[in-house]
Parts: sequence; C-alpha cells; structure tokens
Amino acid sequence: MMILLVDNDGDTITELKLFIVSLGWEYDIVHGPDMDATYDATKYDLAILSGGLWYDQEAKLNSVYKQEVAFIRTTTIPVLGICVGMLLMARAYGANLISIGRNTGLRTITTTKGNSSVVYENHSIAVDTVPNCFETFATSTIGKEIVKHASKPQLGFQFHPEITIPSNDGASLFSELLKMIMAPTSEQSKKSALFTGE
Repeated sequence: MMILLVDNDGDTITELKLFIVSLGWEYDIVHGPDMDATYDATKYDLAILSGGLWYDQEAKLNSVYKQEVAFIRTTTIPVLGICVGMLLMARAYGANLISIGRNTGLRTITTTKGNSSVVYENHSIAVDTVPNCFETFATSTIGKEIVKHASKPQLGFQFHPEITIPSNDGASLFSELLKMIMAPTSEQSKKSALFTGE
C-alpha cells in the first residue's frame, strides 16, 4: 500500500514512519502546513495525517492548517487522522473542540459497542461534539476518541498507535479501524465487528 504521510510537526513522526514500514507499506511525506489544498493524492491508497502542533490563537491555527483542512474536505482518497490529524478532520466539518489541559499517558476508551481498550495519548484539545455528518465509535471521560465521516472514507482517532509501550492497544485498534475506510463503499456499512453489533 502506498501512503501519503502528512507531517504536522509531531514529536512522534519518526515512530509513525517506522510503524508504517512495519506494516509493509511505502510512503511519501509532505509537510502539512506547506501542502497545497489541491495536492494530487490520486496515486496513494491512503492519507495519514500525523499528530503535531496545535495553536491556541485562531488566526495562527487558520493560517498554518488552512490548506490541509481544504485538502481534507476535497480529497477523494481515504484519510486517517491521528491526534491533531483527527482534530483537523473534525474541525474541517464543524466539530466543537475543547481545551482539556495536558493529557499524556495511557487512557481507557470505550467503543459504542461497549468494548474497552487502553491507548496512549498526548494532547490538550479534545473533540466535544461532532456534526451530523460524523459518527462516533469510541469515547472517554474527556471526549470523542474515534470518529468517522458518515459518507466519506475518513476516520480519526485521538490516540497514537505508533507508540510501542506495554498495554497500548493502539496498534491492534489501528488494524480494525483501517477496515472501516479501506473497504469498498458498499462494504463500509459492515465496518468492523469490534465497533458495531454486526
């Protein structure tokens, strides 16, 4: 699989590259803040938006990520957002984001089916509510943890699957989540048994 890796200046980008390679995938990397909204991603199977920097000042946030948000809205390839990547995806469609203070370490998340997993997180902003065009697949005590666009192959999660520490279920969840956006559109309704009752 060929990946478009969008680097948002995250401090785990090296781990994310290694994680992608460990799956047997190849990637090209583009710097998120420098990408063009009309970036031709048609040669890629999947875009992965990395974790990274978030800015409290609205003007700075809009300036830095304007093109990437436009890319999210217009691309036709599947998109997977990690941490800040998820926040940008949610913001692109009008979700409500909240400040939660620094949240670093392992956290238990619960899927809408009632399954619990432990994941590694490192962020200070969370998704509080999502618009009608999004489905929520997991939450925690601080907000939405896994969200998916209802009609596009775009999915985001707040945790870091690339961090390999004991008890982090992120990598195994990643594999299940990927099924939800990589299947043909007619099959996406089946999703993953981990997140639905099917």
